[in-house]
Amino acid sequence: MKLPRSKYQFKKLSNDILLWCPYYIGLPRGKNYLPNLKISRINNLVWSDYDPSDDTIRVYYNHIKSVNHLIRMIIHEYTHYVQLPSDRQDRLYSKYEKEVGYWNNPFEVEARDNEKKYVNHIYYRIKSKKL
Repeated sequence: MKLPRSKYQFKKLSNDILLWCPYYIGLPRGKNYLPNLKISRINNLVWSDYDPSDDTIRVYYNHIKSVNHLIRMIIHEYTHYVQLPSDRQDRLYSKYEKEVGYWNNPFEVEARDNEKKYVNHIYYRIKSKKL
C-alpha cells in the first residue's frame, strides 16, 4: 500500500488508523472519545507529537515516509494520549525526561513498544479495508 499524496487522502488514512488504536491500546481513564487529529505540512523537526492540553495528535505530513511509518507515529502518539490523561501524568513525563532523557523515559519506552507490537496488526486491518 502506498502513502497517499493528497492531504485529504492522508488525513482519511490517518483517521482510519486512529480508529483502530482504542481496539488495541484502549481509552484513557475518564475519557470516552478519541483525540483530535491534525495533519500539518509545517516543516517541523519531529514526525508527530501529542499535546495533552488540547488532546491533539499532530502528524507532520512532509516527514512521513511510508504507511508503516504513519501507523507507527499514530500508535506512538495515541499511546501518549492514553498515558497522559491528566496534568499529573504530564508532569511525571517531564520529570522522567529531565532525569533519564527522552529515550529512557518510561512513557517513550512504552510508546515505542506499542509501535512494534501493533503496527502489523493495524497495517493488515487498514490494507484489507482498502481491498
